[in-house]
Amino acid sequence: LSFFQKEGHEIALVGNFRPSLGGSEYLHCLHGLIEGEIPKIDLEDESNLQKTILEFNDKKLIFSAKDISLGGLLTALCKKAVPKNLGFDITLSELPKFNRLDETLFGETSSSVIITYEKNSAKEIRQIAEKNKLNVFHLGVVTSDNKISVKELDFTENLNELKSIYDNSLEFVFQ
Repeated sequence: LSFFQKEGHEIALVGNFRPSLGGSEYLHCLHGLIEGEIPKIDLEDESNLQKTILEFNDKKLIFSAKDISLGGLLTALCKKAVPKNLGFDITLSELPKFNRLDETLFGETSSSVIITYEKNSAKEIRQIAEKNKLNVFHLGVVTSDNKISVKELDFTENLNELKSIYDNSLEFVFQ
């Protein structure tokens, strides 16, 4: 499944996170730009990620997984939250530091996914990922308070506002 399943599940990003704003939805939607180099696909990273996710599934270690290609990290987290009205409380402190915050939040990349899991699986998840030459960045926790929160930004938003936009986005496109 691609969306959050239960309050209290841990959230992590698995992969060699290299976000780029080149050719991104962010540049197009917010700035009207279609430019820049799109993220390159590292076939070894992609193969390692697929093996890793399959092993997580085989061992029943994860409850959801969602790629962060279209729209980037924050968009993927919101897409995971909307279906079951579950929020999230995250921190960016474990992620690599990039020149721009918008690159971290909305930069698109290949070979990276957001997973959810029980806290007691963290060590095994990290071992499997590292065995496959991938990073694990702990982000936070799934919440039931219908809010999304990013600690470093002192940002909290009600999920219902975003859900309305998400559910009705095609209507906006065709008006």
